[in-house]
Amino acid sequence: RLLSECYSFKPDDFRYGYYVQSFIVDMLIEKMENGENHLFSRLFILIANYLLKVEHQDHQYSRGDSISIITFRLNPDEYLLTLREKIISNLSVLIAKDEFNSLAIEAFKKYVDRVRYEGIDMAEADLPFIERYLIKKLDKDNLTHCMMMQNYCEHLNSLELNYPKEWNADFFNETLKISRLILEDRYERRILEMGYEEYNQYRHKGLVEYFTGISMADFIDFINRCKELNNALSGRDRDYSLKNGIEMSLHAMAESVPKLFPDIVLMYMDYDDYFEVNPHLIIIDLFNSRSKKDVFLMLNSKEYRKRKLWLSAYFALLPEKYIVEDDARLLVEHVRTTPSNELQDWLNYLDKYESVDDSIYRKIVRSLTDKSREDAYYARPLEHIF
Repeated sequence: RLLSECYSFKPDDFRYGYYVQSFIVDMLIEKMENGENHLFSRLFILIANYLLKVEHQDHQYSRGDSISIITFRLNPDEYLLTLREKIISNLSVLIAKDEFNSLAIEAFKKYVDRVRYEGIDMAEADLPFIERYLIKKLDKDNLTHCMMMQNYCEHLNSLELNYPKEWNADFFNETLKISRLILEDRYERRILEMGYEEYNQYRHKGLVEYFTGISMADFIDFINRCKELNNALSGRDRDYSLKNGIEMSLHAMAESVPKLFPDIVLMYMDYDDYFEVNPHLIIIDLFNSRSKKDVFLMLNSKEYRKRKLWLSAYFALLPEKYIVEDDARLLVEHVRTTPSNELQDWLNYLDKYESVDDSIYRKIVRSLTDKSREDAYYARPLEHIF
């Protein structure tokens, strides 16, 4: 942080051939000893991540104790390109070191994410360095490397820059194909000019077509590739888009292979600890093809971390025409023994149970109130009944 703040780019650094930044980079390259020195290698990655940015800010004091914030962009010239070549080449060297591989790749991923928005001039100037130094250090069997390169190629295409077209094939595999199928693509949605619901219907249609005729072996291969994605993705892509894509995929399978669907769900339960998807749509689809007894037995047939959450969805979505007195008893017991974060946030589904137990609301509210003395989150569903 100190190095980046004290020796960051200034608007007029081009006049001096970026001497300060070049000195810092040369010193770190010498000190890091091709990745043998841990401290200076880490420092180099941090500085490289900052210096590869094209857009920077500086502040200047003016009269009246006011401060002006200046945003400026770097333009490629012989001095800056020499500096960027050093950064890209030595950052590529660190990829070969297990100790720094993930950090160096993360720096390149951030660089790739900025390429489209930082302009064609710098992207075109950097392209020979990427081809000369980075490509040969990447592992074509590594999903993270492949995803980064696919993003890079997409950005280069959007900028209408020429690059070796074999990159598209070299850094593509079946897992990437799955990612494009199930992950939400906001850019695609904008291009198609679709609203949220319309885009989800469009995705559902594609998923139904893709999964038509799949076997159990195909599903196991699919879900294992989703595990690969879970390990490679981060942030919103992992925590939302992947989960949502798996939910939508299972929902599509209920339509494309209805006879196999219950067995698919049963198999999926072995993997839910990795993904912890929202079971809402899956439970609805199970009720459309199986009796409530079969569904209940299925959900309880295996041990998985969010089993209570799935049972909460079961009780909330159980069709009223199938509800009997014993279901109300099981529901009360379920609420009494379930963690607060695995209960439904709303209680209006209890209306369905009043026909077999007119005191169901009182029992559930009493249970939640009692348990809220130890865990305040048990009181959360109560705000939705008034």
